[in-house]
Amino acid sequence: MCLDHEQVLFQPNEPIEHGYFLNTGMVSMVVITSDGVSVEVGVVGREGFVGIPIVFDLSTRPATGDHSSWPGRGGTHQGRNFAQLAGVDSGT
Repeated sequence: MCLDHEQVLFQPNEPIEHGYFLNTGMVSMVVITSDGVSVEVGVVGREGFVGIPIVFDLSTRPATGDHSSWPGRGGTHQGRNFAQLAGVDSGT
């Protein structure tokens, strides 16, 4: 899959439907402050993974949104059953 510059992958408090494995490019993790300012709090690059909450069977990321900072390519996996593939016990 291709990631475009400034492509939004996740919005705060919105369902996470996919996790992304990056082969190239970069993804910025941003927090929106109470006064509406975006602050970059992390960067994920080559060979990284974006969408950690779905590994732990969480459906949303409450505080941050992620968007592509640099165009790139990567693979995606649908969030449903991701915890099972990762071998994580969700405790349910």
